[in-house]
Amino acid sequence: MLDPASRLTIVKFSSDQLILDVETKGPDRLVLNQNYDRGWKTNHGVIENYNDLLSVRFDKAFNGEIKASYLPKVFILGLTISVLALAGSVVFLIKAKK
Repeated sequence: MLDPASRLTIVKFSSDQLILDVETKGPDRLVLNQNYDRGWKTNHGVIENYNDLLSVRFDKAFNGEIKASYLPKVFILGLTISVLALAGSVVFLIKAKK
């Protein structure tokens, strides 16, 4: 937190999920020592790039839990390709047995 009056408690911190208990007294910015990537999403506002680190901007006072999770787009693309390849293989095997 940039404002020393703000409070932060880390509930969970892993490479793909963050749960934080945050209290700000007014506008503030939370900056986390976690590399920024577009795959990060949060239940409060938008995760922004702040000097290549994760950050969440607070436009007004906030008191509550923030959950953030990471799911890179390349994972979704790879999963989609794998599922389509598996489906294509199943169709090919079914037609080959006929």
